[in-house]
Amino acid sequence: MIEVLNQDEEFYITAGSDGYIKWWRISDIDTAEAEEGIDFALVPCREILIAENEEGKNPAHIISMILAGSQWYIQDAKGKIFSMGKDSDIYNEVYNFQEGAVRDIVCSPTHNFAASIGQNGMVKVWDYVKKNVFSQQTYAGMGTCLEMIPATDSNKGRCLAAGFDTGMVRVISVTAEGLEILKCFRAHEDAIVGIRYSKDLKMAVTASVAGDIFFFEIDGNSDPQKYDPLCCLKLPDDAKINDFKWNPDDESIIFGCANGFVHQIRKPKPSEIDNSDSYYWQDPPIKTWRIKIMEFQMQKNQKKDEAEEEKKRRMRLRGELPPEDEEPEEDWEP
Repeated sequence: MIEVLNQDEEFYITAGSDGYIKWWRISDIDTAEAEEGIDFALVPCREILIAENEEGKNPAHIISMILAGSQWYIQDAKGKIFSMGKDSDIYNEVYNFQEGAVRDIVCSPTHNFAASIGQNGMVKVWDYVKKNVFSQQTYAGMGTCLEMIPATDSNKGRCLAAGFDTGMVRVISVTAEGLEILKCFRAHEDAIVGIRYSKDLKMAVTASVAGDIFFFEIDGNSDPQKYDPLCCLKLPDDAKINDFKWNPDDESIIFGCANGFVHQIRKPKPSEIDNSDSYYWQDPPIKTWRIKIMEFQMQKNQKKDEAEEEKKRRMRLRGELPPEDEEPEEDWEP
């Protein structure tokens, strides 16, 4: 598919999803005559393939080309920008962004770097003092979330956990040589919403978009590779989890869901969990609240109908309806 069409002096220049840039002489097009019909085969005067290497691996998906002085700047939909001399066949990668959306970003509590995870599964570490990319690595699956593991003498504030749409969690260490995987495991069947760590780094909890929750026993102070599964559960009504946090006392976790419910789950005690046959936590202690919109927050089209309210008032006076304070509370959607 052709994405770019430019004119440069005596040439039309096209580029597109196959990674090729092609030059077509305008005079050849103007003088072209088809022998039959309206189709005419024309060979480009020049062509260049923009790719990861000379063998053509991973060709670019070119979506834009801008000429600045004697340099072409070429935008790749896969998150890269290339530069190429106007009269040269040599191109260079000048910047490498993440392809697609950036899903999450975290900062180290002890070092001058931030880390991001992209929709394309790329984890990238940015040195924000030197203003450059320190290291990057692309993993299988689409990235969904990133969590900085609290700093300890063991991890030195260089460890983070990345979640993916495949249900995989990768625990990654930022080293002088780059990114190193310390632990990789599948926590859920569905996409990971987040990974949260208790303050004492004795427990980690993961959650999926389908409302599944998994608790792991860890030892973040001395063994960053320990992630022993403890128990799992599923929130009522298959609630889609938007976000979750440990309570300040480290004794429970709060889950906020898309259906307006908030669930608080007490931290499981290993001594009370029997996971010899199954990790499923039977009858976990859950407290639930429903978040409702207040009447003063309603939009105009959500306001109660005045005529309907007057009709109800008259019915109450006749005893056809219970008193207003005894009626079940109405749910008002945001």
